[in-house]
Amino acid sequence: MGAESARAGAPRAPLDHPGADPRSPRPLPGERRASKTATFAAHLDYLTTIASWLADYGVGPDAATAYTTHIFGQLGESLSQRTDSLTALTDKHMTPGGINQQFMTDLRRDGVPDVVRRALDRVLARLRK
Repeated sequence: MGAESARAGAPRAPLDHPGADPRSPRPLPGERRASKTATFAAHLDYLTTIASWLADYGVGPDAATAYTTHIFGQLGESLSQRTDSLTALTDKHMTPGGINQQFMTDLRRDGVPDVVRRALDRVLARLRK
């Protein structure tokens, strides 16, 4: 927790209490909130993989990281301002038959959503012990 948010009465930074969502009518129960936050490092590792791949293809490592953090930061802004479902937001970022759809289809075909679900189930099981 940062020094500013540690002060009594200071607002908490978003990552200090990631289960709190002002748009949610009620917070997630503790174990499910913790399961969700367990994904943070994996998301950042995914971004690291993308930046590293760009560097492998000739983009300077600093430029690759800056580009990756910028585009995903912009995506994060659209997430924080979303009014549609995540499925609708996915559709807005994908052209049928385009490269976004190709990439998503490849990940789904290779079982990435199932791997994520199994990993979350294992985290939840650990938290319930």
